[in-house]
Amino acid sequence: MNRLNLESGPFAARSAIAIIVASAALASGCAALLGRSTSPAALQNTVWQWQETFAQEQTFRVETPERYTINFDPSLRAAVRFDCNRGGGTYKIDGDTLTISGFATTRMACPAGSVAPRFADELLHTRSFYVNDDGLYLVLADDAGTMHFTRAKPRLVRESP
Repeated sequence: MNRLNLESGPFAARSAIAIIVASAALASGCAALLGRSTSPAALQNTVWQWQETFAQEQTFRVETPERYTINFDPSLRAAVRFDCNRGGGTYKIDGDTLTISGFATTRMACPAGSVAPRFADELLHTRSFYVNDDGLYLVLADDAGTMHFTRAKPRLVRESP
């Protein structure tokens, strides 16, 4: 009785190649799922809305994300909305390290319950960042947590008749 020998010969080589190709496809698929980017281009020219900060075993959720935004422009300036105030600062990227500094803001009195001071403090304590399909993540220094942002939906502007 003739048996097909899969352990050697042309079938073994084809099987090995198929396994290698399948493994490579799986590995690249996993990398795409992670989809983490620390490219400045992934960070820039997007209005990011603060959704929450994860810190150890607790999560702080922002009730009005549209009032807490940041936009990093390519000239290394950051435009920020701190609830009822607006301002800006500078930022620097070195690999995945992100440093935000030099905020100047308007000084209007925001309504009770504003978390603008917390927002500013966390931004100034950013250590690193990454962007994925889920949004922007700013990792805070001293294991203080991770801020999560999503892309703001573009506002539609109606033209006058």
